[in-house]
Amino acid sequence: MTSSSAADGRVLFDVDPDRRIATVTLNDPARRNSYDAPMRDALARYLDDVAQDDDITVVLLRGADGVFSTGADMNNAYG
Repeated sequence: MTSSSAADGRVLFDVDPDRRIATVTLNDPARRNSYDAPMRDALARYLDDVAQDDDITVVLLRGADGVFSTGADMNNAYG
């Protein structure tokens, strides 16, 4: 299994090549996995990577600690 993280560890990416599954995890449970621009960009990069990898057949999107995401972090929306 290969793994990496972006946006200061708030987006995790793992690939299980044997099972051909990629897992992308929003990992900011203190903020209920709300995402900001760096997290959104990391998610987009990982999904682009998956789209280029013909060996991956499943992508699992999940949120840490039982919450997928409350959506965009509005603290930075009007900055």
